Amino acid sequence: MNSEPVVEKVDPHAILRKYDPQSRLGLYFRWLTKENDRINLVSRETIADGLERLAFESLVPLEKIDRSHIRNYLDIGSGGGIPAIPLLLAATSKGQCCHATLVERVQKKCGALRRISFHLDLDRTNSRLDLLCETFEQCLFHREFDLITLRYVTLTAPMLEKIIPILRPDGSFVYYSTPQFETARAEIDAVTYHYRSGWSPQRNSFTVITKK
Repeated sequence: MNSEPVVEKVDPHAILRKYDPQSRLGLYFRWLTKENDRINLVSRETIADGLERLAFESLVPLEKIDRSHIRNYLDIGSGGGIPAIPLLLAATSKGQCCHATLVERVQKKCGALRRISFHLDLDRTNSRLDLLCETFEQCLFHREFDLITLRYVTLTAPMLEKIIPILRPDGSFVYYSTPQFETARAEIDAVTYHYRSGWSPQRNSFTVITKK
């Protein structure tokens, strides 16, 4: 008989203060809202009162991974920059630099991401920022990544097969949900964390997959 998962209580305001001490998320929200007038990046309801929640949910996994050696970062299905931009802003708040690669197949969303990253000066503060306007399946990668994230795309077994080879040993792949297939494999460890915050009565989850 399966036991109920442990559900942690997380303070969203504490997370935002910890990882955004310079309050740069406000500038990101401003440009995201502006771009949302051109192309639908997030819903109107979210723009009205949910951007802080999305940023908080993006940052929560940092509590469970070692981010001290993140130099190469890949985000799959970047959309309007969630979770990538909150994570990059958290890195710059600590003076870290990294080579970030954001994959987004929709050309108009890629254009919005370019403009947002320009106004946030992400290219300068993070050493290098690449935007790939194609599907993840079309991408060819010639290096390993310390951190890979996936939020608004459903993780499939074939996708995981492509992710594992480009994940550095001891690197982290964060999937912002619970996989709907068996992930047990000899070369990886997978742990799903469940949490609640005061912003939502629902239980949220994310899964951290580490390559041995």
